Amino acid sequence: ELKNLWKMCRRRWWLILIPPAIVLGLTYPALLNPPGGAFTTTIHITAAQPLAGSEETYEDASYFPWLAAEQLIDALTMWARTSTFAEEVRLAMAGEGIDLPPRALLGAFAADNSQMVMRLIITWPDAAELEAIARAAVGVLKNRNETYFPPLVGNPAEVIGLDEPVLSPVAPPLLTRYRPLVQIALALAVGLGLAA
Repeated sequence: ELKNLWKMCRRRWWLILIPPAIVLGLTYPALLNPPGGAFTTTIHITAAQPLAGSEETYEDASYFPWLAAEQLIDALTMWARTSTFAEEVRLAMAGEGIDLPPRALLGAFAADNSQMVMRLIITWPDAAELEAIARAAVGVLKNRNETYFPPLVGNPAEVIGLDEPVLSPVAPPLLTRYRPLVQIALALAVGLGLAA
């Protein structure tokens, strides 16, 4: 059986190599210039709403402010995942002279929280733009929160960034890196199928 396969390959080698040669010609630029990765940063944020009055009618004076702060962080975390937050950040960046297309930032943000600390994760292909996006995102959380949360109207939340954005490179996905090699291997399989 293997001898017959080898004879077939020797007789029709040109037919086996045509598909991989075509695919190699098409993917050669991707092999020479592999795609670059992106950059990511994580910003830790906390927030609270200043108390309106000082008369405390409950036994534990610290319980309700801490509970309210946790709920506020929950709300800000949910907002950071929405299209309105992405659009507010895009508009803030436009005010700084960095113009991004509408809806460009939709997939750039991920947010999570644990009790009173929000984690805002931002991923973007350009490092300089990512720094500007991070600054704008924290600014939007600080300055635009009362626009989107009715209980904060007239008494906006105080939002504090706990750390400065630190950019880290992110490698491109494995499929992106190995796509040309997978395409060449599939073309070789097609060539073997044609020769059979």
